[in-house]
Amino acid sequence: MARDHTDNPEIVQAFFMLYKIYDKQGNTPNANYYRDMVLMGFPDSDFANLILDEDYYKEIMRRSQLIQEDYDEVYSLYRRHRYDDVLKAVASAKELYDGNPQLGKFRYWEGMTYARTDRKERAITTLQGIIADYPPTDSIVPLAQAQLDFLLGDGGKYVSNSGDDGLDKIFSAGQDTSILQVKRENKQTAKATGDEEELSPEAQLFRYKEEMAHQVIILVKEKKIRATQLRSVIGNFIITYYSNSGYKASPLMFDDSTQMITISTFNNAQEAMDFAKHLQLDSGPLTDYNPDDYQVYAISKQNYTTLYNRKRMAAYKQFYDKYYKHE
Repeated sequence: MARDHTDNPEIVQAFFMLYKIYDKQGNTPNANYYRDMVLMGFPDSDFANLILDEDYYKEIMRRSQLIQEDYDEVYSLYRRHRYDDVLKAVASAKELYDGNPQLGKFRYWEGMTYARTDRKERAITTLQGIIADYPPTDSIVPLAQAQLDFLLGDGGKYVSNSGDDGLDKIFSAGQDTSILQVKRENKQTAKATGDEEELSPEAQLFRYKEEMAHQVIILVKEKKIRATQLRSVIGNFIITYYSNSGYKASPLMFDDSTQMITISTFNNAQEAMDFAKHLQLDSGPLTDYNPDDYQVYAISKQNYTTLYNRKRMAAYKQFYDKYYKHE
């Protein structure tokens, strides 16, 4: 039953999503089952409140906006090397948002601030705390683990106050980690395009590989556009302009309110970008739809998996705007 999964913070979201899906399908027995799993197993959760009060989402949005604004401020302070202010802002956030899963992001910059200011042991303790307190699926955990590995690694050398905003420069060591390798590769690409602006931690989880096989995704607001109808329109577009390409369009539920149409497969980033641009021309299949109701992106197969699993659309948009807009 639900109480058997209370140590897993993601299970209540899964139950809620299943409840909404079955409810929308008119499958009342299954909808009621998962509704009760949420209400009985997680009575104090936001998802339970959403079931009981349809307007509760407004409170969630308000809280989410506040914590995002505070996080943006912490990140900005860190980028400007105002380390004392970072620590004060994080301490305030811990009081205001106690128990909020987003606190891990604040604590990450707290740990990095300690690293920058020669407080190695406190940096280690902070990063270890993040890894212990959050599930491995949380996007902040691999970042904290990568920094901790560098700090504790054999042959690692601690470097203080380097003045370099690239977090992979904080520690030098003979070993490597996947997250920092992603950041190094992305940074090399950014140098090639003349754009070295630092990405948020979530956006750094995506990897830019222009020669990797790509897909094009269209995210549509479910209440505004019928995904199955749009898939048919895109199918006719492919037949007309790309009859020998083998491209196929398929719909998939992205989250509770968004459908995703995936067009695959393209040989590389440029081919995917060319197709995405063609979709949005006056002669393309999207011309009859309101641009506010859909988003179009090229995405590598590797990043596609990361995006679908983590649902970090804002993070991918930041990554996309940095690495694909020059295509």
